[in-house]
Amino acid sequence: HLPGQTRVVLVTRIDPLSAAADANVQRNTVILEVNRKAVGSASLFHQMAVAARPGSVLVLYVYEPAPANARRLLVLRVDN
Repeated sequence: HLPGQTRVVLVTRIDPLSAAADANVQRNTVILEVNRKAVGSASLFHQMAVAARPGSVLVLYVYEPAPANARRLLVLRVDN
């Protein structure tokens, strides 16, 4: 479980041809951090993703409520 005042981004859909799909990001995954920086809103996450250069790597620290109720790191390579 997450602390009550934690601000996060909830994944509601995944483009099947995206780097997120390749990294096995699932619907209902909660993104806590990108490259060790807190992500408190969808707009901030979007800014971070757009700023990433092609070929760079984004490390997502995520919480997956189901089925494992676990936190883990996901690594995404930014496409051209």
